Amino acid sequence: MISSQSLLLLLALLGNLVGLGSSLCDADQVLCLTTSKCIRISYICDGDNDCGDGLDESFCPEWKATGCSDRGTASCTRDGGLTCVPMAEYCSSTCSGVVDPRICVMMNERVIRHISNVVIPEPTTAPPLPSPAPNTLHSSELQGELFAETFNKTMEHSTCPVMYTRVGDHCLSFFYILKLSWGEAVQFCKLMNGQLVSFSGNHDMFISILKHLREHGITADFWTGGRYVMDTEAWTWLTDSTVELGPPFWAVRYEVPCTNRHGDYSHAAQYWLNKTACYHYHQAPGPKMANLCAAVTYKHYYYMTDEDCLGRMSPLCLANTNGTSPRI
Repeated sequence: MISSQSLLLLLALLGNLVGLGSSLCDADQVLCLTTSKCIRISYICDGDNDCGDGLDESFCPEWKATGCSDRGTASCTRDGGLTCVPMAEYCSSTCSGVVDPRICVMMNERVIRHISNVVIPEPTTAPPLPSPAPNTLHSSELQGELFAETFNKTMEHSTCPVMYTRVGDHCLSFFYILKLSWGEAVQFCKLMNGQLVSFSGNHDMFISILKHLREHGITADFWTGGRYVMDTEAWTWLTDSTVELGPPFWAVRYEVPCTNRHGDYSHAAQYWLNKTACYHYHQAPGPKMANLCAAVTYKHYYYMTDEDCLGRMSPLCLANTNGTSPRI
């Protein structure tokens, strides 16, 4: 059994030998720790017992697993390029690759030992201090204040039923905190004593809604009462009136091959019309009728788009009465 004094002496001896490789051996050599012999780096894992105790042949799997076929070289990724460089250059530069980091410890110290005894040094720079835990209570309270401010501006008015606000001549509920399918939105508005909003040629209401959404910075998408009815093959509102296609309600939704414009005008007007540039963008629902429900969407500047009826959007309800009603 080794005494504590002998162990301390051995550790001191090992500590003194580590780092001496650069002073005891030539530039292309490393020091064998156990036999104090200097051998060429190119002799490592060449099949010969150059250290005298087989130390230079003891870590060949790690030495050869470098991504390069030439002995003593390693695959180096640097500045966007990939090359094979000598192992010593790999370990002394900013290369990145697959070399076992314990190999580089020995190359930088120019001393080889049993790889299981190599200790990777700790980083010299202190790790960054952990960020303080966020104050979720404070953040939640701020969100609540913002919600209350937005709620008062968009879902409350003294001359409208509860949960409705005055926009122009109408009472509307912008219930942006709720996300529903189109069918669920229809039923939700009914429970609110209203219906999904239908413009039905009412350009003024449509423009008032656009201004209201932009003025209050609302970024939700809202269902409207428009839908494509397969039986009649037409877009209609819930009020059974026809949905007006094109401007000013619909967003640019699809394009077709560019064609000249034609219309029933006088010969002179028709001539000049046909001389203008052709167009292929359409403010209308898509031609394939894959999406059967109409919405006003934020990414389309709140112009109407045809959407999947099972998508999740907020209900935009129009109150059944535009005057004051009992408030809860």
